[in-house]
Amino acid sequence: MIVLGIDTSCGTCSAALYNGNLLAENVITEIHKQAALTPSLIEKTLKDANLQTNDIDVIAVTNGPGSFTGIRIGISLAQGFASVIGKPILGLTTLEAVAYGTTGESIVAIDAGKSEVYYQVFNDGLAVSEISLKPVSEITEQNVIGVFKERKEYPFASKVAALAFQKLSDKSFKIPEIKPLYIREPDAVVKLS
Repeated sequence: MIVLGIDTSCGTCSAALYNGNLLAENVITEIHKQAALTPSLIEKTLKDANLQTNDIDVIAVTNGPGSFTGIRIGISLAQGFASVIGKPILGLTTLEAVAYGTTGESIVAIDAGKSEVYYQVFNDGLAVSEISLKPVSEITEQNVIGVFKERKEYPFASKVAALAFQKLSDKSFKIPEIKPLYIREPDAVVKLS
């Protein structure tokens, strides 16, 4: 099974191919260029792995929380790509992608703007709490990883693809319908009167 992983949820963009081993990964840390750069990044990742689009078995993408625009870009790209090649899409939370591969208790926090973070506790990479919204000032734990303040542990596509591969290796796992995961309402809303 070959998984294409895509992440555009935190301002950067990355694509990776994984089949139990990382075949190729490309990352662009230039902020807010996901829409323009991710399609060519996927193409480059396929070329680096010497694969064609029809070699992909499943597409995994972060579905939030994170940047509203970034989440929509990633899911839209994955849906468009999946419809062309006729393959399923698996959405994974940004927080579980960051926590993937951690051991023991870890706390993942991702910048939510407005001096807040999306926050979730994990044990050995498995969520043990719900995702919540917290003020950055309340984050005092030393074992916090994520994307806020000076911390830059991004949910790179290699983690997204590896986590998807792990989940899909369980034959009883059913791929749920992909939906964006928004924890709060967007700042820009249309009010109809």
